[in-house]
Amino acid sequence: MAFFDYLNTKKNSDLTEQRHQLRQQYRSARRALPPYQQYAQAKKLCALLKRCPEFMHAKSIASYLPNDGEINPSFIHQLAWALGKHVYLPVPTHQKSLRFVPY
Repeated sequence: MAFFDYLNTKKNSDLTEQRHQLRQQYRSARRALPPYQQYAQAKKLCALLKRCPEFMHAKSIASYLPNDGEINPSFIHQLAWALGKHVYLPVPTHQKSLRFVPY
C-alpha cells in the first residue's frame, strides 16, 4: 500500500506545482495589461453580468477588492447597488476560513 500512497503523494505534488505555475503565468499576464485594457475588461465583465440571469436574480453577491492586477469589480459593485443588491467581501478568519461582511 505504501507504493500507492507514494504515487498519490507524487501526483498531488505535481498538481500543486502545475497550479502554482498557472497562477504565476496568469499573474504575469494580468500585470502586463496596460491600465486602459484593465479598465476595458472590467467594463466588459460588467456588461456580461447584465445579461446573466443568475446575477440579475440574485439578491446578494460576493465580491473582492482587486489586488495584484486582478480585474477591478467596482463597476459590478456599482451595478449591484443600483439594482438593490447586497455586496459582500471576504474577510479571513483565524480558522483559515472566510467570513463575508457587507461592503
